[in-house]
Amino acid sequence: MIFDDGSEYIELAVLLTREGAYGTHQDAKLRSAISRAYYAAFLRARYYLTYKARDLSVPRDGAAHTYVREKFRSTNDTVRQEIWQGLDDLRKARNQADYWANYMVSSNNVNILVIQARHTILLIDSL
Repeated sequence: MIFDDGSEYIELAVLLTREGAYGTHQDAKLRSAISRAYYAAFLRARYYLTYKARDLSVPRDGAAHTYVREKFRSTNDTVRQEIWQGLDDLRKARNQADYWANYMVSSNNVNILVIQARHTILLIDSL
């Protein structure tokens, strides 16, 4: 079984952000970019916990999202705390983009979130 590390999702987020800056379906592309940026960071964190930290308790369902964030939150290590904060901020933005019809998205806002996702991924890779 190949366990996805999120690499393709961050690249898709970048592509959707570029395409969302103009043309048709701008709002949908930008909202999707936020969703994919979060998912890329989440997958990289889950990959780290499962394959690097050898945490065999990572859930295989929706509970994994909370579990993964909490594993990075419940530590005194500043890098892990920053990873948790990045994941939490991205998750909140993803929930707003996916579920709040009145959530205003802009190319600038989405660019910042994609940068945050990339930064979070780099922090995870540094562990």
